[in-house]
Amino acid sequence: MTRRTGWIKIIAFLLGFVLLLQGLSYLFIVRGSGNKNALTIMKQEENSLDYILIGDSECYSSVSPMEIWKNYGLAGYNCGVIGQHVQYTYYLLAEILEKQSPGIVLMETNALFRSSKGGGELETVVDNAAARYFPLLQYHNGWKKIRLSEISQFRPFQKVTKTDVLKGFHYRPQIEPYTGGEYMVPTDSIKPIESIPMHYLNCIADLCEEKGIRLILYSSPSPDNWNYKKHNAVEQYTEERRITFLDLNLKTEELGIDWSKDTTDCGDHLSFPGAKKVSSWIGKWLSDNTDLPDRRSDSRYASWNELLPQYLKRTHQSE
Repeated sequence: MTRRTGWIKIIAFLLGFVLLLQGLSYLFIVRGSGNKNALTIMKQEENSLDYILIGDSECYSSVSPMEIWKNYGLAGYNCGVIGQHVQYTYYLLAEILEKQSPGIVLMETNALFRSSKGGGELETVVDNAAARYFPLLQYHNGWKKIRLSEISQFRPFQKVTKTDVLKGFHYRPQIEPYTGGEYMVPTDSIKPIESIPMHYLNCIADLCEEKGIRLILYSSPSPDNWNYKKHNAVEQYTEERRITFLDLNLKTEELGIDWSKDTTDCGDHLSFPGAKKVSSWIGKWLSDNTDLPDRRSDSRYASWNELLPQYLKRTHQSE
């Protein structure tokens, strides 16, 4: 075998590997729980969203944009992705902002305290950049959601629908009570945000500032994930950056949270009754404290009104 033939084989192998990786990435994103949000958001009409939500599963379990639309007429989308690290949140946001120009970005804070992968910071940065172009590297858990029957039916160029009745929100009616008692015990101690999440949080804040977008950090009620040390860390950061911080773990009484029915998994994520309470609170806060418009009478958003009966049916609510 000549040297030239050897190089041709190497190049052919690498090209085939790249194409395979991209194809599998598409499959796993579409079928992975929560991951399809990253695709569906790209199918929304350009510059049609006034606010977006970003973060991990605490994000997509806590705020229903259609609930906010129903009560306040604000047009938004929940872009939460399961198990998401802050670096991926940044890349997803940067891609979204190529098509959308929201006035508000609401970022759920749980992912700020998810540890970076092992192997050192340089390796993590390289992984992050690679995952932007090969999403399989980020959404590797998607294979758990795939059935053998679905693989045989897979069509690599199938269209992703624009119509998402839930607008990225995950409807969770199941209830498993939290019984652990008070979890927000005041302290002066701080749980530090690691260097890589902090770097990408700064990138997100800088990107929003550059685009003229108001960034708001919020913490969904979650006894399993949140505590006062984490609150203190985020509060310190937001005070330094002059960013609004809404810690709803300190507002559970105001929200009317009942841990016997407002969590779907013993205090990790909110159930739908809990999410309705958070969505109502967030919607009212946005309506009272921002200049986002009520678009329920705007003919350009007629499709949102048309989706509302489907949303109510999907979430088992009466019109």
